[in-house]
Amino acid sequence: MRTKHLIACLAAGLLALLWAGSAFAAAQTGDIRGLVVGPEGDPVEDARVVIASPSLLGTRATETAQDGSFRFISLPPGVYEVQVQKEGLKAEVRRGVRVSLDRTTTVRVGLQLATAEETVEVVAAQPVIDTTSAAISETLGAEYLDNLPVGRSYQDVIRTLPGVSGRIDYEQGGPSGGNPSVRGEGQYGNNFLLDGFSTRDPATHTFGTNVHFDAIEQITVFTDGAPAEYGEATGMIANVVTKSGTDEFHGSVGVILESSFSNPAYDWGGKDSLGEVATEAQRMKDDQAALPEEDRNYDCDQEGYDFAAGSTYMILDTSLAQEVCTPKRRFFDWSLNGTLGGPLVKEKLHFFTAFEYGQGWYEPEGAPFIDLDGDGAFGAGEEFLRQTSKSHLFLGKVTWSPVSQARLSYSYLNNAQRRHNYLTSTLVQPEAQADYSSTDSVHNLNGTFYLSDSLVLEAKGMLSRGRVDVVPASGNTVDASYYDIGTGEYYGNHDSADYNRRNREGVAFSLTKYLTRALGEHQIKVGVEYHHTFESRDLVYSGGYQYVTDLGYGPDEIPGTDDDMDPIAYTEYTNVGELGHHGYSPVIYGQDSWNPWPWLTVNYGLRVEQVRLTQNDGSDAVNQWMTAPRLGISWDVTRDGKTQVAFSAGRYFDPNSNDFAGWADSRSAFVFKEYTYDRATGGYELTYEQDPAGNPAHFDPELSPYHADRLTLSFKRELLKDFAAGVRGIYSKTSNIPEDVIQNLDFEYLITNPEVKQRTYWGVELTAEKRMSNGLQILASYTYSQAKGTTPGNFELPSGGNIGSAGNEVGVFLDTPGGVDRWDFLQSPDLAWLVDGLDGMGYASIDPETGEVTYNTQGYDGYLPYHSFHNIKVNASYTMPWKTTVGLVFELDSGHAWQKRGLVWLYGDYYSFPEGRGSRFMPPVAYFDLHLGQLIPLGKTEVEVSLDIFNLFGMSAPVSYYENDNDNFGLTLYRQAPRSLKFETHFRF
Repeated sequence: MRTKHLIACLAAGLLALLWAGSAFAAAQTGDIRGLVVGPEGDPVEDARVVIASPSLLGTRATETAQDGSFRFISLPPGVYEVQVQKEGLKAEVRRGVRVSLDRTTTVRVGLQLATAEETVEVVAAQPVIDTTSAAISETLGAEYLDNLPVGRSYQDVIRTLPGVSGRIDYEQGGPSGGNPSVRGEGQYGNNFLLDGFSTRDPATHTFGTNVHFDAIEQITVFTDGAPAEYGEATGMIANVVTKSGTDEFHGSVGVILESSFSNPAYDWGGKDSLGEVATEAQRMKDDQAALPEEDRNYDCDQEGYDFAAGSTYMILDTSLAQEVCTPKRRFFDWSLNGTLGGPLVKEKLHFFTAFEYGQGWYEPEGAPFIDLDGDGAFGAGEEFLRQTSKSHLFLGKVTWSPVSQARLSYSYLNNAQRRHNYLTSTLVQPEAQADYSSTDSVHNLNGTFYLSDSLVLEAKGMLSRGRVDVVPASGNTVDASYYDIGTGEYYGNHDSADYNRRNREGVAFSLTKYLTRALGEHQIKVGVEYHHTFESRDLVYSGGYQYVTDLGYGPDEIPGTDDDMDPIAYTEYTNVGELGHHGYSPVIYGQDSWNPWPWLTVNYGLRVEQVRLTQNDGSDAVNQWMTAPRLGISWDVTRDGKTQVAFSAGRYFDPNSNDFAGWADSRSAFVFKEYTYDRATGGYELTYEQDPAGNPAHFDPELSPYHADRLTLSFKRELLKDFAAGVRGIYSKTSNIPEDVIQNLDFEYLITNPEVKQRTYWGVELTAEKRMSNGLQILASYTYSQAKGTTPGNFELPSGGNIGSAGNEVGVFLDTPGGVDRWDFLQSPDLAWLVDGLDGMGYASIDPETGEVTYNTQGYDGYLPYHSFHNIKVNASYTMPWKTTVGLVFELDSGHAWQKRGLVWLYGDYYSFPEGRGSRFMPPVAYFDLHLGQLIPLGKTEVEVSLDIFNLFGMSAPVSYYENDNDNFGLTLYRQAPRSLKFETHFRF
């Protein structure tokens, strides 16, 4: 009674501590189920089963049921020992039983007659197939993380999985920025969880915080079929579980060096280390620019110029409208890191800490140089613009088990980054650079209470505070910025100082009950959550203006600007101060994993949540209820856990981010007037004004939350021990994506759900997987897929241009003026040129008499930017008996979709698709990365030395073309990231 009373008090105390606002929560545990049989294969009843693990404070015990079955639920992930005892039979100990996040591990134990007091010890074979779940997911443990050539972030690991497109940044081109696209859903369709709580950015829907790589215990990624306890995603759900302390002290200290290189000397103290290649490339550019255009030759193989082999390639120089010989990108990063964990009180109280501090610099291909002497040419003592960075990460965690039936943990994570010259690229001049800084801290409190062997209560709370600021690198907010519409370059100054706050907080409670003899076995879980998000933005425009130029053509200058700027348009901004938006969401869900027979599992559930978003004045902008049913059926065909046929169907909602509410604010961060040069009058005419006071936007009262409906069908078979192959089909359709549609000649907008705005994805995947055993692991896949739609689910940036359509929020689609009166007005002789290009961005036509709206997707509907027909991935590692590890990651992609972008004068940028979206395809691109590692035992300690080589063969296929329809169109903007090294050494004890 005292124990139960203590548990009740602890539970009540924890609930009180957690009562605050909320964050999305999900499971961070797994299960063990088993069957004990005797010498003749008959069930053994009342056998005592005891489990132990470094991840489990103390032990847990149960007895087998009449049919010989047993189950342990809600276990922390880790490696377990299972001991089975029955009088008259030999005791058996199964070692190496791995419990993974959100998976059920099956253990079958056959006890033999005892001839003496003895115990049989067996190393458990890990099942390759989880026949208890229809979800398509991968759980990545320490072997996967440590033995493959991946960057030190969980996003880099995730991109190696089937169905994930993460090598290329589809927002701006070039290498990935850490937010992958999954199953055709873009960068904003994912949810990223840390120890069961969402860290998703409330404003951008990208990942919200970094995690110390050496502090990761496991990563579970759901790409399809996630149960009802998971929400806020139409793409993938990634749940990262951090390590805890154990009853033994353990720790590590490490040093990491990362650098690009193209030949053995590059960046490592040889010929190229001081920038001779860059100097030679600039000399070629200056020499050739002095020649008549028909005589210019920028090829890297041209005689008379000395380049180290493999140190350059051909990419676009926008000022010359040609591809020129350019040094490959260069970077260098170093970091110090360490971990420490152990007992404060053995079997009661453990701690774990991890830290990392790093610095680095980055010089992209085609980076502008700093012209110190003002002669316009690159010379001695001058240098190319570099981005410099500093960062630190800290994680502290305490785990406490006051009694065997209760487990409490508290963790604190702090992450900070600083980047000078944050926008370093070929399209941003030095004076237009920005500085980036971000800080975020996460407090996470969890409690698990084992009320009985079959009933578990979990209570969780999280508080997250984040800030992101982007300001002019010069500190100058007085001078205006310039954008050249002909080259895509920014110059003059960075456009704004942008101050942002992003907060999350919340509570979640769940009960898990295991039932038998109720038409089979059930594992029922019900939960309630309440979460609150907050986002604010203070946007201060530099000088209050941005000028649009087209160098070499234009009218007279605007008063106060330089003579050579020749603006053809300008925007006058109004700074309105900080604006903030709140989001509130209660959630209730229920789910059941039902086994009517041992060989059949039915996963079904329902998730219901409300999302309320407020405008800056506190009034509701959106108040929606979302009901998401889930169903999965898994059939163990051969009834031995080796053959699975599975089906899943479900609806997945993704509530709009907080700043979505800002589209109907009484004020707005984007208050401006656009003026365009009028050829007829020779002056500047006001062509558009955005101010909620005069141009209100309204939310449709019938606005529906957007969602994805997914279907999967899969077959999987264990062909050899620890090795399985399979085939699966996936279909997804995303509907009710919101859009703003112009309602009348006064530019009033209605935010509604056009039925033509959608995404579809279907794919067929062949997979092969070998779980880690005998030192070998493999994960391979081939995917044939199509991703089409009107909206990609991430920002769309014309080549170097301003932000276009904002993914899962509103953008420029369907903005073609509707209604006869308006169209006739804009076709008048003086304004007809303004609407050039609108025919390639879809249109919404409004009948002036009936008010009926007709939607058309002309030009805007097609293959999405992350679409490619074929993708092959192979990830493998092998650890030899003498502790040498070789790992590889190979990817072959048939080439993603791209298109020509047409200029829309009404919006001052390239927002239309005159040939249709996704009408062209990049060439195939291949990556081959290699990991070499050596573990050196030193008594009770060890040293691990490893070398990762990325892009081993130095392949440099184009990954992004210049899309804007001008002189630069179709030229290579970015190529594959060049060969680079990562060297690590860790001392572990």
